[in-house]
Amino acid sequence: MSAFKQSSGLWLKSHRPDRAWQKDFWDHVIRCNEDLGAQVRYVAENPVRRGLVANWWDYPYTGAIGHDLRSVLFDADDLVRG
Repeated sequence: MSAFKQSSGLWLKSHRPDRAWQKDFWDHVIRCNEDLGAQVRYVAENPVRRGLVANWWDYPYTGAIGHDLRSVLFDADDLVRG
């Protein structure tokens, strides 16, 4: 992650000087299915916290190709309750 941020940061500095990476990054090890749902929800809510959309499902870049985020969240909830 550090190498990626360094190389892309150099590109940003020369092409988009108004943009920069934040100082650090945060990672989290997923230890159980309950944790997975919480982490997916946290990431999905980022555009809402930033004020880009009112609901995470309205943000066009949420999810992944071939995976419906709603089903991922429901599957994680089912595994926890299981």
